[in-house]
Amino acid sequence: DEVEFAVEVDENNRYNALDVRLYQKRHSTRDVPDVRDSRDMPPPAAVDGEVLGGVISTYKPTQGFGFVKCNSLGADAFVHIKSVIEPKGVESLAEGENVEFRVQVNSKGQYDAVNVVLLDRRERQTYVGVVTMYNIGKGKGKGKGGSGYGFIKCDDFGREVFMHHSELKGGGIPECGDEVQFEVELDDTHRYNAKNINIIGKGSGRISE
Repeated sequence: DEVEFAVEVDENNRYNALDVRLYQKRHSTRDVPDVRDSRDMPPPAAVDGEVLGGVISTYKPTQGFGFVKCNSLGADAFVHIKSVIEPKGVESLAEGENVEFRVQVNSKGQYDAVNVVLLDRRERQTYVGVVTMYNIGKGKGKGKGGSGYGFIKCDDFGREVFMHHSELKGGGIPECGDEVQFEVELDDTHRYNAKNINIIGKGSGRISE
């Protein structure tokens, strides 16, 4: 079966799956047609309207459209340059770009990518957010954050971002409620990580144990 889930690292540095959602039941090979275009396959009902990540696989600049490869869909999604909402004013796409998009199923039962965000260009920005959780980890008492990790909420970015003590600049241990400035990087698992984190305002929160 294909599932979507979030990942959290516990105090033992073990990765745990959270908020697991079933996307599509796996069928036996007897139930799958031998030859069929993947874009003609009936889409899973839960996919329509979902926000997913993918990579621009092909793009025709003279025509302004191409396709997004998305492992979660198991098929390519059609994308048009006019569907890009961030950054604004984009005139062309590049093959290999990481994107985030909302899936629409058109009248032919094929996938369209809308509300497209170009993540590689978005990541060059600097954001300000608030620490919502921070666990000191094994470095407790050493004053350097040890293997601490947590999450930052940023309204401008639109979601929480994972943070690790190794990206903290200027010393100090963050607490819940602290205001921080950071950049964003997308890793190979499509997780958003905070980079070059600076504490710019101390809050009244408490570090979660």
